[in-house]
Amino acid sequence: MSELPSPHLEMDRLWDRGVGDLFFEGVHRAATPTAVLLAGVPGTSLTAARTELRDRFSTKSGAAFFDINGLRDLHPGYAQLQQRGQHRSAAEKVHGEVTYLWRKAHHAARQAGCNVVAEGALRDSDAVEQLLRDYRQAGYRVEVAIVAAHPSRTWLACLRRYELEKQHYGVGKYTEPSVHAAAVRNMPGIAEVIEREGLADRVSVLRQDGTTVYSSIPAREAGQVTGGSRGHRSRAQPGLDTRRDSVLRLLHATTAGDDRDQVGG
Repeated sequence: MSELPSPHLEMDRLWDRGVGDLFFEGVHRAATPTAVLLAGVPGTSLTAARTELRDRFSTKSGAAFFDINGLRDLHPGYAQLQQRGQHRSAAEKVHGEVTYLWRKAHHAARQAGCNVVAEGALRDSDAVEQLLRDYRQAGYRVEVAIVAAHPSRTWLACLRRYELEKQHYGVGKYTEPSVHAAAVRNMPGIAEVIEREGLADRVSVLRQDGTTVYSSIPAREAGQVTGGSRGHRSRAQPGLDTRRDSVLRLLHATTAGDDRDQVGG
């Protein structure tokens, strides 16, 4: 299991001042804890999927919800950089410290043995694989839920959010085109590695409205699970099946040229 990086005193103080408690309020140790990685490229709406997960865990032991963007908002330096007009570089400048908070939150969750829902993009293969392996080694059931949408729409959503926030608050969260492009480029391959290597007990692809269009089960669970949502397969197949390939193929697109296969709205 990966260890926490060297302590960052400022971020540790921020955590100890109550930031850590925000994530675990009303959350209890679970008999069989589950960690869900909820992923989508920047600009993808995760609201429907997040609401469904909140409902799912509300009847159990609750779940700690971690959002990398939410952690960034808690960083005092992030708002200061934005107010100084450095909105385009603010996220990158606090990235290391926010990543430390992200890893600290996950470490605390595993120590507590509680359910976790972590939101982020599948941009860094090594980081994603390590996160899933850490939870598996801690005895968690691991799930990955990918919300798929056409890249042209997600990029437009990034720009729209930035302009609206700037209009209402004076500053906005800016997504670098290269960051969005990297997520679009890397997500399908990382999702395939997760499924092929059996890093998750289930890999699902959803529309932005929360509808499941694909759900896989690794070979080690084949035959043990029956039924399931639309698009469910009772056993994993080599590589991507036709439907999932059709869905994730959209993440490779760079223009809105052919929207006939569009997923999500």
